[in-house]
Amino acid sequence: MHLEAQNTACKGHMSTREMVDTLICGAVAMAAPLPLYQLEAEDTFKEIPVAVHFYDDTLDAYAVFENLDPVFMPLGFGLYVDTVTFHSTEGHDWSQGYADTTSMPPFHYSVTTGIAELGYVPNHMNVYVMPYLAHDVGGFSYIPPYQLGAGRHPSDGVWVRSDLFSTSTLTHEIGHFLGLYHTFQGVSYCGEDSELHDALGHLYGDLVRDTPPIKPTGNCTYPNCPPSWPAFRPWYGYVHNNFMDYMHDTCRTAFTPGQVARMHSYMAVYRSEEYNELGLYAGDINGDGIVGTLDLLFVLSCLNPTMIENCEPADLDYNDVVSVFDLLVVLSNYGL
Repeated sequence: MHLEAQNTACKGHMSTREMVDTLICGAVAMAAPLPLYQLEAEDTFKEIPVAVHFYDDTLDAYAVFENLDPVFMPLGFGLYVDTVTFHSTEGHDWSQGYADTTSMPPFHYSVTTGIAELGYVPNHMNVYVMPYLAHDVGGFSYIPPYQLGAGRHPSDGVWVRSDLFSTSTLTHEIGHFLGLYHTFQGVSYCGEDSELHDALGHLYGDLVRDTPPIKPTGNCTYPNCPPSWPAFRPWYGYVHNNFMDYMHDTCRTAFTPGQVARMHSYMAVYRSEEYNELGLYAGDINGDGIVGTLDLLFVLSCLNPTMIENCEPADLDYNDVVSVFDLLVVLSNYGL
């Protein structure tokens, strides 16, 4: 389980707060994570249907996920909203505890399980948007166990607070869903013992070699751990802008190549039922072996057509309409 505190690291000066950091900011509370060895990234574009569940809110899920396209589409992930449901937090066996904040997700699994049972959609990334979560928690996400055949948590999915739904907190939690840990997972404050990453970076920290093993920076302009590593370090030149760090919302803007490879590998091994493969060269509509100008023009001419018959080749996600999503697939693979 991963928990995201709003624009802050789960850290503090009190020992009790440090204990919370250890227990709930880590990837798996009950045991250290087993490494998922870096497989070759799957040569496929992964289309992930999303089911969004709003509680006491009526936000625009479609607009929010369209804004995520520039982040995830170039990495080979197409997140499209397939289902949106609206619920009330009242009238359930967990309602009173939620209302008076004595039973708050994610600390009370009976609450999260009860919420999930109301609308969980199989083979989707389920996103639960709540007015509030436990104190200082902006979002959290479950990562399936690192044992093939092990069951999922009944509340598997992405959880985010309503006021952070359109911020990098959502991107951060989706990163967890796709298999990423925090960049500072299981390491000392400024990366003591960081030499372990030089040869075996995929076995330590967040299990990704090109992310520096440091604690949360907290400030993107003046990070607590300045990037003063020598050139032989695998994270030499790293910029403090990673989505999986704990920083201010505006600081988090990128994933590393190693994280992208891990996300594809992780999804292929542990979440294969939650995406559709469109192929690396999705968008080669005319079959000439390259995604080029002719393919782009064809999609543009078919955007939102009244008749789909002549435009079926441009319907790359097979949903019976040519939309911006199909255009983005072509743009993402343009020139391949």
